Amino acid sequence: MHAAVGVTLYLDRRHGESLSEFKEALKLNPTDWWTHWHAGMPDQAIGNLDRALASYHRAYDLSGGNVAVLALLAMAYGQTGRTEEAERYYGELMERSFREHLPAAPTALACAGTGRLAEAFDWLNRGLEERSPLLLWTSCRCSTACAPIRASSR
Repeated sequence: MHAAVGVTLYLDRRHGESLSEFKEALKLNPTDWWTHWHAGMPDQAIGNLDRALASYHRAYDLSGGNVAVLALLAMAYGQTGRTEEAERYYGELMERSFREHLPAAPTALACAGTGRLAEAFDWLNRGLEERSPLLLWTSCRCSTACAPIRASSR
């Protein structure tokens, strides 16, 4: 329940309250990768990038390597300016694209976060073709990570 409320508060840009809900959720279930993943988002939105990255790393480990979390790692490292790490995670994501389906929206964010805006739009178009519900995350104004996509005239 706390995690769902945390997501709702995040979408409403109430990041402090969102983080409190995620903290409560993690007290109840500290190994829930989904909660760790989403707990990184409000931290990222308010500029607590090291904490966001810690949440994403924990989510990635607990999930067994979820590709959507991997995409957010690439994007968040790009946002911090740590391009070597961003490129490493982006490269791993693209390598995995040969073996498994990548969700379009998180992959678009990874592209945007590593400065590949044209490629990000290609992934967004794939998401439209697939009718991906995850496209919500690229259109919402709660995430600073989506800013390069929203700022484009395209």
